[in-house]
Amino acid sequence: MFAFVCPTVNMVKRSCPFTDDMNPQMKVHVSEKEVAEGVMSDQHMKNVYDKTKDLLFLGARKKSSPQSSVETNVLQNGQQAENVVVSTHVGSAPSLKQMQLTCQGQLSTPKDNENNEVKMRLPCSRCCVKNHQEMHSCSFCDTPLCISCIRSCTKCEESFCVACSFDMYDGSEGYICRNCC
Repeated sequence: MFAFVCPTVNMVKRSCPFTDDMNPQMKVHVSEKEVAEGVMSDQHMKNVYDKTKDLLFLGARKKSSPQSSVETNVLQNGQQAENVVVSTHVGSAPSLKQMQLTCQGQLSTPKDNENNEVKMRLPCSRCCVKNHQEMHSCSFCDTPLCISCIRSCTKCEESFCVACSFDMYDGSEGYICRNCC
C-alpha cells in the first residue's frame, strides 16, 4: 500500500520557569556545635579559653595553699567550678605503690596493717607454699611472696617479685626494680 515516510521531529523540552539559584525547600537542623564551629566560632573559642584559663589559675591557687580545702569557686564568667579536694602533704615523699578502687569507686593506696591477715592466708605466688613464717608483698604489684622468693632493689632497697625486678649485669650482683631502672 502506501508507504508514507514521516520524518521524525525532535520535541524540545519546555524550559524551567524558575531561576537556577532557588534551592529546594528542605527542613535543615543546625545544631549548636555547627553554630559554634561556624558563625560563632570566635566567641565560642574565647569562652573555652577563658574557662580553661580560670580553671588553671584556680588549680594553681589551690595547689599553692598550705592546707587541704573543699570549696566552690565562681569563675569570671559566672559559672561555678566543681568541688575540688586538694591535699598537700608537706615533707612526705610521694608513694609509688599500686592504687586500688574501693567499693565507692574512689582510689586508695593499700595499707599494710589492713592487708596483713589476707597476706598471711595467701600462698607465695612463686613457690606456692602456704605456711611460711613471714610473708611480704611486692612493692610494685602487691603479689604475696615469702622471704626466699623476694628480691631487694639495690637502689631503693624495697622488696620486689621476679616480674618487677631485673638482674644487674654491671659487675655487681644484685637486682634493680622497675621504678629505679
